[in-house]
Amino acid sequence: MCQAGRSVSCLGCSHAQSRRGFLKGCGAVAAAGLLGPIAGAAQEPKPGQVRVALVFLANSAEREIWPYPGFDCAGRQREILKVLKQGCPQVEFVPLVVAQPGDVAKALALKDAVDGYLVYIVTLNWGLMGSLVQIGRLGKPMLVVDEYLGGSGSFLVGSSGLRRQGIPAGVVSSTRPEDLCLVCATV
Repeated sequence: MCQAGRSVSCLGCSHAQSRRGFLKGCGAVAAAGLLGPIAGAAQEPKPGQVRVALVFLANSAEREIWPYPGFDCAGRQREILKVLKQGCPQVEFVPLVVAQPGDVAKALALKDAVDGYLVYIVTLNWGLMGSLVQIGRLGKPMLVVDEYLGGSGSFLVGSSGLRRQGIPAGVVSSTRPEDLCLVCATV
């Protein structure tokens, strides 16, 4: 049986968060005015605008890493942010990079300043796997996105880890960055 804001996935799991449910949750929090300003956070959002932390799990600087040696993580992050800003003008994205396990504290600190989290896994870096669970435990709407053939192993293991711990999160994997903008369609 489906719960409100949830969808049945292709494997019959009723605990996955649908895109529509993610956005409804973000909108409800924003509409309720439960967000307080945090010193040093990004500029104030426009009235009625949903604010989402865009967390890139990305670090290929340690060594030559998947998807190929010399993969430009920073360039890909800029490309994804541009696509999202253009395709989702009603959403304010607060971008940050988690390159080391200790960096996740930056994402956690945004809890009271954002309506939800979009975690984009850019590269295969097993040391960042715990970051997904830490962000998920905040209880905010969460969408986990796979950089196709970049973060796939981390995406699959991390998403299943969230599921095993009962942490709801939507998941998206696509070869087309513009598919992420479909998430914004119901805001």
